[in-house]
Amino acid sequence: MMLQGEDDQESVTPPPSQPPNNIQPILTHVTKFNLHTKGEFLCYLNSVPTTMMADTGSARNLVSDHTLALVMGEFYLNYLEKKAFKPILDCNSKPLRILGALQLKVAIGKLCIEAEFLCYQGSNKTALLGFLTMHEEHLVSILV
Repeated sequence: MMLQGEDDQESVTPPPSQPPNNIQPILTHVTKFNLHTKGEFLCYLNSVPTTMMADTGSARNLVSDHTLALVMGEFYLNYLEKKAFKPILDCNSKPLRILGALQLKVAIGKLCIEAEFLCYQGSNKTALLGFLTMHEEHLVSILV
């Protein structure tokens, strides 16, 4: 039952920081992993060769400011969109310092997509491809 003057629109909530626990994602298309790569693979961010890791435990795509400087040039900060983000924790439960977000073209083999990446302060050379992008682009199948 709706009262007069109420909207039937639901409030918009930001995407979760982690996928639900009852989902078991299975990679269907990213690449063939070699035994000693630890899940890392070569991709291209804006046509620049980059090491990436498919991280089904992360909802967002992440790239360090060190890697972004290589991809976008020394003035990469000019491209970042400032937004408010929920805290993102590293593997030691410490919050990452998020500098901003930007859209990057990602090429993995014959697949070419555009995705939002959060830029964090750090020197890691491996970018993370998060679960939400992999799900939206049908790179994973989901078993519930």
